Amino acid sequence: LAFVLFLVASFAETNRTPFDLPEGESELVAGYHVEYSSMKFALFMMGEYIAIIVASAVIVSLFFGGWQVPFFTTDDLISGAPGYLRIVGYGFAAFSTLAGIFLISKFRPKKYRDARRFEVLVLGLPAVFAGLAVGGLMNLYDPAAFPTWAGPIFAAAAQVAAFLAKVFFSCFFFIWVRWTLPRFRYDQLMSFGWKGMLPLSLANLAVTGLLLLRSTH
Repeated sequence: LAFVLFLVASFAETNRTPFDLPEGESELVAGYHVEYSSMKFALFMMGEYIAIIVASAVIVSLFFGGWQVPFFTTDDLISGAPGYLRIVGYGFAAFSTLAGIFLISKFRPKKYRDARRFEVLVLGLPAVFAGLAVGGLMNLYDPAAFPTWAGPIFAAAAQVAAFLAKVFFSCFFFIWVRWTLPRFRYDQLMSFGWKGMLPLSLANLAVTGLLLLRSTH
């Protein structure tokens, strides 16, 4: 319940659909956006997405384990770092090579009459080379030669990557909801907030406080 309430409040705080009433395009022509252009308009847009990233980071920290890699403790990552590094290396090599081949396959010399036709090659060829290079390094890599001091560094890198991945998927959820839901009317929003969200929040707070009080005795 706390997660659902916090998530809905985050949507409202970041002015995302269905709580984007200050910028109701059909009624207000994007609202306050009409007053600004150029960099001032860009700052409004960037501010909205910075708020989404911050809200996602808080949600991940409170409800999704923060920087912890799912199903792995820090000691597991440190002790198994030599083997996990090989798995990560081969996985990156395979993904990069396949993605590069896919991009190269989209090359159409006659699709455009300018430099745009080479975009897929500019992206695809380095991806293939990077994948092959990392795969070759993994073949030369000897887990027995993995230094002990590198284990904590690998664990820290894995945990940072896990945190960023969770934040990314949370941001994707914010954007996905904007594609999906219509916005409320003002009266619907007020009714939902005062008659739904507030009583549930107070009930959640009271029940949590009673359970904590009972656990201390």
